Order: sequence, then structure tokens, then C-alpha cells
Amino acid sequence: MRPLSPDTSPDAQRILVERWRRMPAWEKAQLVNLLARDCERLAIAGIRSQSPGLDARGERLLLAVRRLGRELTLRAFGDDPVLERRG
Repeated sequence: MRPLSPDTSPDAQRILVERWRRMPAWEKAQLVNLLARDCERLAIAGIRSQSPGLDARGERLLLAVRRLGRELTLRAFGDDPVLERRG
């Protein structure tokens, strides 16, 4: 088996992969959902550190730019001062 991470021992990886195989589908879906939520929180934290003072809508718009790209975000949400300032 190819290593998943350079800092994980083969024994630890084997145990982890076996656990994933035994895990019911609903539990895997729950883990993916939690990981996605955590990734979004990290992205919002990065936006807050780069653009302090934005309201929640502005943060969501910049998150959309990161996910969808500027052009698609503009098409979906229209012109917005937050997006115009980010040129």
C-alpha cells in the first residue's frame, strides 16, 4: 500500500484504512461533512485575517470567490462593493 502521509507509520496506516473499511456509510458521510465544515471555518478565518472589518455577507462573498472563482461569483451574486474592491 502506498503511504498516505510521510509521517504515518505503515502499521498506523493499516489500522486507519481498516477502520475506514469497517465504518458504515453514514459515519463516513458524517466525517466528510465535519471536514468540509472545518475547511470552511479555516477559509473564513483566513478571509477575516486578510480583510478585517468585513461583515458576514462580505466574508461569504470572498469565500464564494475562493470556491467558484471571481467570474462565476460575479455572475451568481452580481456586482458588489466587496468584490469590486478586490479587483
